[in-house]
Amino acid sequence: MWNLYTSYIVGKGYISKNIIGYSNNFSWSNDTDTLCTQISFDSILDLAEGRSKIVLKKDNIVVFEGVIVNKTNKENTHSYTAMDYAWYLNKNKYVMQFRNVNAKTAIQQICNKVGIKTKIINLRTIINKIYHQESLSDIIKDILKQCKNEIGEDYIMEMQGKTLYINKLIYLKVNSKLLIGKDYSVSRSIEDMQNYITAVNNDGKILATIKDSNSIKIFGELRDLISVDDKNSSQSYNISKNTLREKNKTKKELTFNTIDTGKGIYINCNRLININLNKYGVSGWYRIKSTQHTLSSGTHKISVTVDFS
Repeated sequence: MWNLYTSYIVGKGYISKNIIGYSNNFSWSNDTDTLCTQISFDSILDLAEGRSKIVLKKDNIVVFEGVIVNKTNKENTHSYTAMDYAWYLNKNKYVMQFRNVNAKTAIQQICNKVGIKTKIINLRTIINKIYHQESLSDIIKDILKQCKNEIGEDYIMEMQGKTLYINKLIYLKVNSKLLIGKDYSVSRSIEDMQNYITAVNNDGKILATIKDSNSIKIFGELRDLISVDDKNSSQSYNISKNTLREKNKTKKELTFNTIDTGKGIYINCNRLININLNKYGVSGWYRIKSTQHTLSSGTHKISVTVDFS
């Protein structure tokens, strides 16, 4: 059973009301490149940008919670786009300066700026950096990148209601049976490959280099420079090694369509799902890069792109 609740209707004011019977054409999407989940739908009711909060539920489980940011009024119906509360992290910019602050505390300080609660795994990487042009979400991404470069683990952030969750990727498995049709596509690219990594400090001094000679022989030399804080110079080789492991690969993606056969509401970007498409060497758990969900007449369909690099 699907339900859609709103907090405000033009002409009626603030009111908690289930409006699923007055709405249709639902679609929502998310992507690893953006922290925010976006949902679009039509309704015969006149809702208000900013004031109308939206909660989409399946049974008692919250699928989406956010605020309407765009609306288009028509003669007999209206179209809406809502964003989850990560939108405030994407939109706001602050000058943030961290001196010998662990990553978990730094992210908590960032989220406090816009009233976002946090539930974060222990992140001990020390942050020493000044940010003055980036959005709050980009600052968090950079901090998690520093954690990954140091530790070698993928850390994932996602919004649930008004709380930002950060966890290890390996903990985010979705045990959902997938029915993959014949309309799938597989793509490969070396456009973002790097097989020679050099770590430099703020003065341009080389602190470490690491390369994959076999990859260079096959694909040619593809260099990248990474900046390492002077206080982390002793860890520069480890950071370079983790960066090489991340970038020295062919980017491979699988896109397919499926129908929700159970747990489909949990299929979102940055989760892991089990896929078997042996024809192209896809067999195991893979990270979801992006999803596009549609809901029509009670049927929930999902377009999924996974990274099997």
